[in-house]
Amino acid sequence: MFILNSPSDLTKKDKQIINKITPLNEIKKNYDINSGDNLKNLFPVNTFLNNPSIIKDVVHGEKKIRSNLKIKNDLRNYLKVWLKVGIKHPFTYIKVYIAANSFYLNPFVCSPNLYGSLFINFPTRVPYYVEPSWVDKYNYLFKDSVRLKAREFIGLILSFPLIAFFLNTATATWLLIYLLYRSIKIKSLDLFIILVPLIGLVALSTLVPINGYSRYVIGEIAIVLIAFACMFSAGRINIKK
Repeated sequence: MFILNSPSDLTKKDKQIINKITPLNEIKKNYDINSGDNLKNLFPVNTFLNNPSIIKDVVHGEKKIRSNLKIKNDLRNYLKVWLKVGIKHPFTYIKVYIAANSFYLNPFVCSPNLYGSLFINFPTRVPYYVEPSWVDKYNYLFKDSVRLKAREFIGLILSFPLIAFFLNTATATWLLIYLLYRSIKIKSLDLFIILVPLIGLVALSTLVPINGYSRYVIGEIAIVLIAFACMFSAGRINIKK
C-alpha cells in the first residue's frame, strides 16, 4: 500500500528490506485488495506449487521449498518495518484491513466470485499441478459440462435472498456481535465464555488472503448459528419456567 501510494514514507533501507521478501518491481502488477495470493506468491519460499511459473522458479532455484537462516532473518527485518510503519500510520492500516475484508464485514454485499465458494465449487484437474502418479487411474463420475450445469442450478438456489443471507460470509460476524450484545445485556457470563473461542474463529477469517470465500467461514457460520439457536432455546425455557 505504502509502496504504491506513499513510497516517500519509507526510507531507502526500508525499501531494501522489503525488496528481499516482496520484490518492489512486482508489487504494482500483483496488488489486489481482494486477493493476496499473487503478492503471497512473491515470497521467497513456496510449497504450494499450483502454477507453472512457481514450479519453474523452484526448479531454477529462484524460490525455495524450505526456509533458511537468511530468509528467516530477512523476514524478521521485514516484519519490523511493517510494525514501524503501522505504528506511524495506524489508520491507514485499519482502512486497508476493512477494505480487504469487506465481504466478511458487510452483510449486504456478496463476493461475485462464485467459483471460489465452497458451496458450489468443484475440483478440476489442471495439467501442471504436482500430483501423485495414481491420479490418472481415476475419473470424475460426470463430465465437466454436467457438473457445470449442476453448479449453476445449485447457485440459483443459493441466490434466493433468505438462503443467501445465511450463507453470506459476513453473517457469522454480525450474529456473533448480536450474541455478544445479548450476553452482556442478560449478564450471562457462561454465554460470554462460550463465545470467546468464536471471537477468535471469526477474527481468523479476516486474516486470510482472499476476501469473501465461503470456504474460509463455513465452519464459523455453522457454529455461530448453533450458538444463536441455543441462546433462544434457553431463553424460551426460562420464560416457560
